[in-house]
This record gives sequence, structure tokens and C-alpha cells, in this order.
Amino acid sequence: MKPDREVTFNQSPSEDGMEIPTPVIPTVPKGLNQTTLIVDLPSKGLFYPKENPLSSGQVELRYMTAKDEDILTNQNYIMQGTAIERMFRNLLVSEIDWDDLLVGDKNAIMIAARIAAYGEEYVIQVTTPSGNTQDTTINLSELKPKPIDESVLVTKNSNLFKLTLPKSKKEVHVKLLTGKEDKEIDAIVKSYEKVGKDPGLLTLRLKHMIVALDGNVDLVYIRNYIDTDLLAADSRAIRSFLSKIQPDVDFNVDVIDRYTGEPFRTSVVFDERFFWPDLER
Repeated sequence: MKPDREVTFNQSPSEDGMEIPTPVIPTVPKGLNQTTLIVDLPSKGLFYPKENPLSSGQVELRYMTAKDEDILTNQNYIMQGTAIERMFRNLLVSEIDWDDLLVGDKNAIMIAARIAAYGEEYVIQVTTPSGNTQDTTINLSELKPKPIDESVLVTKNSNLFKLTLPKSKKEVHVKLLTGKEDKEIDAIVKSYEKVGKDPGLLTLRLKHMIVALDGNVDLVYIRNYIDTDLLAADSRAIRSFLSKIQPDVDFNVDVIDRYTGEPFRTSVVFDERFFWPDLER
């Protein structure tokens, strides 16, 4: 059987004039490159407009290399809190904007990249019902997407949802926040903190989530309503609704309490060892 790629040799002169064969690797035909992986998004692409490549419901990534690990260990990036994002922007093969992604889709991409780079096993530290702390090894490949209810979408391929508030009975249209909006919120929070003011994070996020109120899309009107008239029960209903419909990975796992032998359910939390598995606790 012939190999997929044949190596040929060019002749190049050495310092003493002798011909030394130099290997020439031909370009890998499309379809034979095994250095990328396809990640299925929990959102299935339904929450992105059709013109956005994310609407395909899949993202293509390169496998991590030693050079990518350089990004993860760059102290300047770590101090800025941008190491992970910089690495994933570098890994993306699909022509998408990392900031367009919903947080749940980012989670799925990070898990897939971590499995490809360092394997399926990941050690988490949990507190058992008996009050003890134990390390437990989980299989990351067993974490599956949460089911999503497509009926909550106002229209397919849109990040827009409608609900009636339980107390005021007002009809609101809301959206899930993307990475871009999370960055905008973070920038506002930092600007407030610089002058010693409380940004009111809860209402600040609601101002980015609510896009229409009883059909009124005027941002000034919506923000004034949130600041002065939005009831606590209605605020909680909006946050609960968005949390419920958010496409994401199901991080719940079943674990055995080593001290009692009894099973219990816990949630996987990523710490700094997710992409630095050699770190000690």
C-alpha cells in the first residue's frame, strides 16, 4: 500500500561541495490533515443569525501545540487575564469571532480542546455530603450538552426570547449575553470602580439583556424602567428564564463518597489546572 504522502528529495550543496538530499514534504491534500477537530456547539447554531458562520452549529479548531502552551504560560497574558482567550483565538480554524460565542458554546470548545491536548481525565476536588474533601477523577468526554428547547426562540437563528413578567405582567424581549457584551460590562464595572462607585452589576447586566419592553425598544426608556420600576420578582424571573434556556454543557456528575460509599451528585468546576494539569494543588 502506498503511503498517503510520498517524501521526495532535492539535492542541495553542502559546505564541501557535496550534494546532500533535502526532504521535500508535499502539501497535504484536503481531508488528510488530522491536526484539526470539529466541535459540536450546545446551541446547535440556532442562537446565531444565518449569516454568522456559527449558525452551522460547529467550530473547527487546531490541536494545541507546544507554541500554544507558550501563550498559556505568558506571564503578561496571565496578569491581564487574557491567556485563555488569546490561545483560543489562535486555535480557531473557522472564520468566527471568539467574542460572538455564547458562554455555553465556549465551554464546549474549551473541553474539546483540553481533551485533544491532555486527555479525557480531569481531577476535581469535591466536598462530600459527609463533610469530607476528596479528589475525584472525571471523564471529560462524558460531559454532554444540555437539551435545549427550540420553541423558546422568537424566530430561528436569533438570540431573542419573549416572556411575560409574573408581577407586572409586562411583555419583555430578552437576549443571552455574548462574550462581546460581557467585555462591555466588565469595562463599565472597571470604570466605576476606578472612581469608587458601585456599578450595580445586577441591573447593569439586565440593561444588556432586555431589548424590548411592551414593544418599546428605546434604550433610555428600558434603562430608566430597570433603575426605577423593575420589581425584584420580575428581575429574578428574567434571570431564571435566561439561565434555564442558556445552551451549555451539563456539568453535573455522579461521584462516590469514599468515606461512606454513598453516591452523590456534584458539579464540575474548572480551576487553573484545567489547562495546566501538571500544577499541584
